[in-house]
Amino acid sequence: MANGSNVRVVPGGDESSESDDDGWGIGFMSEAQCLDKILHTEDKNEVFKKALTAGNVSFIEELLNTGINVESSLKFGWTPLMYAASVANVELMYLLLSRGANASFEKGDYSILMAACTASGSEEQILKSVELLLSRNANPNAACKKKMTPLMYAAREGHSQVVGLLVVHGSQVNAQDKGGYTLFSLLSLTASPFQRKIQNLSKEDPIHKFITAVPEALKSHKS
Repeated sequence: MANGSNVRVVPGGDESSESDDDGWGIGFMSEAQCLDKILHTEDKNEVFKKALTAGNVSFIEELLNTGINVESSLKFGWTPLMYAASVANVELMYLLLSRGANASFEKGDYSILMAACTASGSEEQILKSVELLLSRNANPNAACKKKMTPLMYAAREGHSQVVGLLVVHGSQVNAQDKGGYTLFSLLSLTASPFQRKIQNLSKEDPIHKFITAVPEALKSHKS
């Protein structure tokens, strides 16, 4: 954390109209002062949840240093890493993983990698977050209760580069969900350039022809 940096802590009630938290606002102060004051007036687990929502990585790091559990249970039973992946906050994901967060965590058969593939954010950030999870041995072929894999989620969202990355990392392209949908049928529902590239491939085409449709920049991930 940079020394002397100032933060503005906003009232908890300002974060959401549905918030049940009592508001707190302490103006501008150093992060060290801010942390000390808040921890004397609020439950630190609640403070941690608010910091995650705000995405303040340096403040979250300080909270982790106080002994906060990196696998704390959030809303819906998600972990902090799953939340970070769902908003494609790669910097926060790096921090949490460095503190021992489990990249393979699942909640009701819904994995962190699936959350990353359906994240809100730019595809560039989503690609980075998916790549990071794969580097930590997240399973690209895990299936949720609907039998959808991360590859299927990425295809449904139209994230062509993420699809390519997952294929290079061994995702099964012929897997079917409960509705009988495959990667190819899900891609047919999107209007991405990647979908148009593979649309004309026959079922008899070998898998390497599919891989050739992957953007050149992703081929380095084969090794």
